[in-house]
Amino acid sequence: MAIAVDLTAHAAQIGHEHGTAAASMYFDGHEARHIYEATLKGIEDGDPLILNQFPEPDLPGIWPFSYTAEDLRCELGITTNIHAEATEAFARCCGAYEDAYREAVSEEMAWQCRHHLAADNSDLARGLAMLDDDLVKLITTILGAYREGKRSYTQTVSRVMDALEAHKQRSHALADPDLAGAAVALMAS
Repeated sequence: MAIAVDLTAHAAQIGHEHGTAAASMYFDGHEARHIYEATLKGIEDGDPLILNQFPEPDLPGIWPFSYTAEDLRCELGITTNIHAEATEAFARCCGAYEDAYREAVSEEMAWQCRHHLAADNSDLARGLAMLDDDLVKLITTILGAYREGKRSYTQTVSRVMDALEAHKQRSHALADPDLAGAAVALMAS
């Protein structure tokens, strides 16, 4: 059972990497602002008219040069002589791959939209637009605790930096290296 769980997690990791890579090539950076706005709104609303335009995994191998179920099987190291129980486990791996792929595509597309939409804004606004809502809420809470005198300046800076680093490790490196300094500067205002 532990092996099947490990293989499923590995398949999801592969799907996430492939989905992020596919979505990173979707925009060329020259689209009109309204395209980014509509795409981001479609992602947030779960609009199928928008989501159905995104790259999709092709494990059945319909398109030439697709990453197929056979490629996934080989990458996971699963042999061809497998019994019914292993076939079910591989089906779960395929499902995990496809789910992670689609999730990564949506995450990357949203990030790309925020990145392009924020290009015209001030440094702090641009940086915050690239962050997901949970991280913005976390930083706001950290800064609020500082303003209320619950944390020292040093503790606050450390917590903001930890939050930014955790976000960077979990998703994308921040394009604005001065974001941390700008966020800390907010505390003084």
